Amino acid sequence: MRWSWCATSRGCRKSPPSLLVELFGLTLAEAEVAAALCGGATTESVAVARGVGPATIRTQVRVILEKTGAPNLRRLEQMLALLPGA
Repeated sequence: MRWSWCATSRGCRKSPPSLLVELFGLTLAEAEVAAALCGGATTESVAVARGVGPATIRTQVRVILEKTGAPNLRRLEQMLALLPGA
């Protein structure tokens, strides 16, 4: 997945994984997972799409939250929605 859409109250905005890598020090895999979850995908659907188990995605989510400083996925989505689109 190259781009994911993040829903905002004003519409949709693209958050390219490369931007998340640069801003937060995420790995590309972590950035792709963050973008997918921001776009409304479930942990299970992201796991299936990436060919990994849900536990792997949950582990990546914990690392994503730690690296971004977001306390939960809801706050992460709000943070990503504020990023400039590419």
